Amino acid sequence: MPAERDRTIDALTAAFAAGDLSMEEFEARVAIANRSDDSVQLRRLLADLPREFQQAPVGFTTTGSVASRDWKQYAQEYKDRYRHADRKADQVAIFSSSRRVGRWTLTKQLDSVAIFGSCLIDLRQADIPPVGGRIEAVGLFGSVQILVPPGLNVRVSGVSIFGSATGSGDIIGDSDAPWVEIEGVAIFGSVEVKVVS
Repeated sequence: MPAERDRTIDALTAAFAAGDLSMEEFEARVAIANRSDDSVQLRRLLADLPREFQQAPVGFTTTGSVASRDWKQYAQEYKDRYRHADRKADQVAIFSSSRRVGRWTLTKQLDSVAIFGSCLIDLRQADIPPVGGRIEAVGLFGSVQILVPPGLNVRVSGVSIFGSATGSGDIIGDSDAPWVEIEGVAIFGSVEVKVVS
């Protein structure tokens, strides 16, 4: 039974690392697996996961970004890299400018507000978690510009009142790329979403 328990925990770790389980769900399932001596219960912990994580033998690695890596090491790297990704972040520019450029991590929700100012959000070098993220952009007598790299999946919606909101609809990128939802509101201002290499 310990070997089956270890295989189950390894499979849960891989599913967490791949973004198929939240941190809370991962921790809850591992706690159940550690207490369980029932092989049926252990299989139930994996039943709703993608097929590649079910019945995983010891030492098994999935294809793609986690190929030939130890699952536990990958899960720790994932946890370290996206440790703040499940939080909410704010970007505010009032009579000023604010920029998110270079290497940074997109959080689950980023609120960007420009009031008589400007905000720039450059996603080209940003770390985007596999679960994606959401950006709410408001240009009130100001402007918010969002630069999107080719290959990223983006869903854009917005409203403009005496302003300009450009880039509505879906921007379809790579099939395995995360999705970023962008909602823009422009009131006497502008919100622009643009694909840039």
